[in-house]
Order: sequence, then structure tokens, then C-alpha cells
Amino acid sequence: ARLASGSWDGFIRVWDAKTGAMLRAILHGSPVGWVHFSPTDSRRLASVGDDKTLTQWDIESGEMRWRVEGHWFAVFSPDGHTIATAGGADAEDVLLVDAETGALRLRLVRHQHVVILASFSIDGSMLASGSLDGACKVWDSSNGALLHTIDVGESVRSVMGTRLGEGQADGCGVCDGAP
Repeated sequence: ARLASGSWDGFIRVWDAKTGAMLRAILHGSPVGWVHFSPTDSRRLASVGDDKTLTQWDIESGEMRWRVEGHWFAVFSPDGHTIATAGGADAEDVLLVDAETGALRLRLVRHQHVVILASFSIDGSMLASGSLDGACKVWDSSNGALLHTIDVGESVRSVMGTRLGEGQADGCGVCDGAP
């Protein structure tokens, strides 16, 4: 089992979760605010730094696989094929990028203010996004269709999708409050 940490010193550190031993240090180049392992390939790690770059790493070699600019969070889909992100000039949009290449797959355009983060449902069929506009949007992650909007009433700071059970729709848990 591995653990990854992102630090103010610009390094991503990969640790053995059982022993606490550091396995590798990778220089992202700016303070690292997000790290996320691929759920299907523990050698792939996505990071986002204060420089607003989304980077995917091969943690076995420490080599950068690809880097794209203008992002401030990253989360893999459950199948590991897609990364949801937002930021930069596209701050009000959620971008779904190809996890293999970093190429844009879909742009989900509907928020009125900065998107803080997003979360896939357990089966990956839906994506919930939260924004400073006070809305939690639920999307079909395969085609980008907006399924519905939940008016939280305050800036959404956190979202998490969950599978509620057979015959029920996926939900959106939110933590709200002004920054």
C-alpha cells in the first residue's frame, strides 16, 4: 500500500503506508495542493500545484507523463480513464481530460462562478461539481449532459458522489459555507 503527499516545498512524496518509509520524492516545481492516485494503476499519480499545472507522473520512474496548465484540482474517474479538473481561464467549467494523454474530452459549461472541486459517483456514470455560485451540479459523465442543479445557497466547498442503492439515483453530498 502506498500513500502520496504533496507539500509546500514543491515535492510529491510517495510512502510505504505500512512501514512509513519514503519510496520516492518527485519535484512538481511549486507547492502541491492535490495528489490523486489512479484507481486502476497505482503507478500513475496526478498532481496539481500552486502553479495551476495538472501533471501525471509515473511514480515508479519519477518521470512526468504529461502536464497541462490552468488547473487547481484533479480527481480520477473510478475506471481511471478520465480526470475531472477546473481552473484558470475555464474556472467556471468542469473539464474532463483523458487520463492517458491529458487531452480534453468534455467541457461541462454551466456554473456561474469558480468551480471548487468535483467528485465521480462510485460507478463513474455521474459527476457532481461544486462552485462558489452556491450550486452543486450533477452531470452525466459520459456525454456531459447536465442532469440537475442543487441550490445549496452558500458557496460549495466540497462535494462527494455516492451510490444510494438499486432503483435510486446517485446523490450529491455537500459541505457548504463561505470561504
